[in-house]
Amino acid sequence: MKRNFVLLFSLLLFFGSQSITLNAQTDNVRSERVKKYENWHNADLKKNKKNGVSTNKAYDELLKGKTSTKIIVAVIDGGVDIFHEDLKEVIWTNTKEIPDNGIDDDKNGYIDDIHGWSFLGIGKKGSLIYESLELTRENVRLNNKFYGKKAKDIPAADTADYSYFKYIKERFIKERTESEESYMWYKKVKGNWEESEAEIKKFSHKDTITFEELKSLSTPINSTVGYAKEYLLKLMKLGITKEAINSGFNQSEKSYLYETNPEYTPRKEIGDDPDNFRETKYGNNDVKGNRPFHGTFVSGIIAAKRNNNIGMNGIADNVEIMPIIVVPDGDERDKDVALAIKYAADNGAKIINMSFGKEFSPNKKEVLAAIEYATDHGVLVVHAAGNESMSNDTTMHYPSAYMNKSSRAIPSYIEVGASTLFKNKKLPASFSNYGATTVDIFAPGEDIYSTNPENTYEIASGTSFSCPVVVGVAALIWSYYPQLTSKQVKEIIIASGVSFANKKVLRPFSGGKKAPKIKFGQLSISGKVVNVYNALKLAETYKK
Repeated sequence: MKRNFVLLFSLLLFFGSQSITLNAQTDNVRSERVKKYENWHNADLKKNKKNGVSTNKAYDELLKGKTSTKIIVAVIDGGVDIFHEDLKEVIWTNTKEIPDNGIDDDKNGYIDDIHGWSFLGIGKKGSLIYESLELTRENVRLNNKFYGKKAKDIPAADTADYSYFKYIKERFIKERTESEESYMWYKKVKGNWEESEAEIKKFSHKDTITFEELKSLSTPINSTVGYAKEYLLKLMKLGITKEAINSGFNQSEKSYLYETNPEYTPRKEIGDDPDNFRETKYGNNDVKGNRPFHGTFVSGIIAAKRNNNIGMNGIADNVEIMPIIVVPDGDERDKDVALAIKYAADNGAKIINMSFGKEFSPNKKEVLAAIEYATDHGVLVVHAAGNESMSNDTTMHYPSAYMNKSSRAIPSYIEVGASTLFKNKKLPASFSNYGATTVDIFAPGEDIYSTNPENTYEIASGTSFSCPVVVGVAALIWSYYPQLTSKQVKEIIIASGVSFANKKVLRPFSGGKKAPKIKFGQLSISGKVVNVYNALKLAETYKK
């Protein structure tokens, strides 16, 4: 059960309430957080003392009076709220398609794709929510092939696959066992908390009671309500909250019922064979889907309407966002990713944002071929490095510009790690993946403020949000210097970044021990953090 307590306490980092009922952050606390982090990723290190990308400085000093060309950016994600007050003016519209006539007017294979496409679409509206992990799917696939067979029965041509199967099987059994244990543990703790809470409410005649009030509550000795009080106080003294328990339960339930469940086969709802790459006509045009937070947040960083006195300012001021859904709650399918990349390239996207990833990719050749197809069409592809505090040099993180751990294949491809607002030893975000040969550059990704569905705004962290910072920078460069090629835009971004190569920093580390120190230059190919001010100055020399 040690792992369950680790999971629970990790959730406590997110929740800080000490009352029995759910307590949201106070308006004052939230307001202070917003003041601290709002727009920091656009700040300038010298002017603002925050290690941003100098967006505001670039507009003030380099772009006044200049005209730009519109750039289409595909956000391949889990959905975008295209009616958000800060995004609705920057959403791509397919002018070749007549809305809602049920006809594929532009003959691209997708009916009524007015603002993009959902490869998770079910019927006429809605999208698939949950998916299994690729580990689970690989276990099922290989189990069907090798079940009951021993090493001596395996033909020479299948020995590599059989070794891979044994590795997958061992990993899956461990993951499934932990998932079941966590689910059962959280289910028990959740039930005990709710029963105890009900007893306290009934006895005190209050719907909400604080930690201090609970401590001073006088209850009969050896009574049910007395035991309930002792149970809740014991958990609350450990810092455990109701919302942390509920969140842990929801996550463990999702893992047990969907992610690690080999019998969960949701693809039938879509009506598609995920292994048949010739079958492409599936999904729908609902680009908001059921999980629009992530894609909405990403889109705001890139292109939220600037200077409209609403919410926030995106990095690029002349961009259209093309939403494409492939990411469920679980691992995305390789087929969906490949088709989404091709859809973006075929429909005019110049840059593709891919803020997702996974450890296994059974159809990686098809995904890599799609990336090559896009880059051959002049598209710049930008991908998030991942949030496991791991080296991508030693552990594959897909999609990837590599087929394996050697030989990079695609030049117009940028892999992005996450930096913080600090320039000290905490410069790399503790969660960020890294790689001296696989990650190109770092960009702000911790405590980023951006658009949230339903006209709201939120603060969140992840390389998922470093990726759109680089995309926004690329879009801004390209819109003002449209004659550049995708390779040149990448070259400019890398060359113009602010170098911290020799700075000693804490290596991203998720273990319980102290993070080791390392030179920042050992965490990426460039040893730099992206900077749009420098990039625009360098782009001007390319123009000349």
